[in-house]
Amino acid sequence: MRYTRSAWSAIFSRCASSAASSDTGAFVPPLSNRLIVTEKTWSQSATRSFSQLGSLGQRRVWAQRPLRTGISAFKTHVKVSMMHTWKVAETSVRIPNTCLRIEAFPLFQDNYSYVLLDDSQHNADRVVVAIDPADPDTFLEYLQQRLSIGQPTHVLTTHKHWDHAGGNSELARRFPGLVIYGGASEDVPACTSPVHDGDEFRIAQSRLLVRVLSTPCHTRGHVCYYVRDAQAPSSAPGIVFTGDTLFIGGCGRFFEGTGAHMLQAMQKLSTLPPETFIFCGHEYTVANLEFALTVEPTNDAIKEKLKEAQRMRADNKATIPSTIGGEQQWNVFLRASDAHWMTELRERKNRFRS
Repeated sequence: MRYTRSAWSAIFSRCASSAASSDTGAFVPPLSNRLIVTEKTWSQSATRSFSQLGSLGQRRVWAQRPLRTGISAFKTHVKVSMMHTWKVAETSVRIPNTCLRIEAFPLFQDNYSYVLLDDSQHNADRVVVAIDPADPDTFLEYLQQRLSIGQPTHVLTTHKHWDHAGGNSELARRFPGLVIYGGASEDVPACTSPVHDGDEFRIAQSRLLVRVLSTPCHTRGHVCYYVRDAQAPSSAPGIVFTGDTLFIGGCGRFFEGTGAHMLQAMQKLSTLPPETFIFCGHEYTVANLEFALTVEPTNDAIKEKLKEAQRMRADNKATIPSTIGGEQQWNVFLRASDAHWMTELRERKNRFRS
């Protein structure tokens, strides 16, 4: 059976809208130059390739539902794959005086996914913790090429949006027994271990001690994960994976919350030790700090941080990690004093063009 270009366009459009349908207000990026659609019907498989629309980074969408194209109605599994353009120099961070090692993997247009390792483990049973591995193929390629590791053992999911949780179901299918954590009040795909605010747990037999911080606003069940080395001195720094709640110099949009909710989230994160390292979900640093400078034009900390971030991005380097103490100097959202001002800041940032 042959399909016209308009038919394949209709297939993709339905697939893309399906991917976005559960992500209230979630950003769905434009398409890349080369689009590969693999279609499986009841009795056949076909592959079509054609040029399409603007540019993105890499994205893969899995959808399974009845689709109507104007030619026929059929049950299908559609996979859309695009070559990614978002590049960044290899980023590996070892936290001093601890076992904590973090590898940052770029996904899609500007996302960060992470691998957390206990560097005291060197055997085949070591834990491999993935944070928001939303593109399974790309994530696993990085994992193999950079670390010679075949699969994750655990997944920490910050929230339900496709560019953070979209890989969970596929990873669970490929690796039975994979432990997937996610907020109990969030619709996290393939979640095996729902978590609540204040929960603490150790990752298997590792030294990785995790505390859950509920930060609803971007989504109603968004959580952050504060991680420490269970055997390190109390003075040793920890790390926090903040998803789309706290960015370097900014915060996430209020899709399912209010300024009061984000204020509470910022206040909760501010209680972490100032030396805590922050690993956020997107590379938005330069634009965030450019906006911050319009709010506090005489803030020297913002000016210096912006210059540093611009130099790093010019050299194709990641701007992560930051620290809680640093953000308290240059992040105007973390510095907000009340819900009204938080709401005003977010509305102004929504209108801001870098």
